[in-house]
Amino acid sequence: MTIIDYKKGENKGALFIHDEKNYSACTAVESSKRFKTLRGAIAWLNARGYKEA
Repeated sequence: MTIIDYKKGENKGALFIHDEKNYSACTAVESSKRFKTLRGAIAWLNARGYKEA
């Protein structure tokens, strides 16, 4: 598994790459969600104001 850190001000988030077509995006304050595409997970985090750290 690969973990990519994301930040929104002081709040932290992460993108988890489990394997092909299995991704999770998680935020410290809001929620988490599973995705089938990497692009979708990144878009979900960016829509909430999180940027790659």
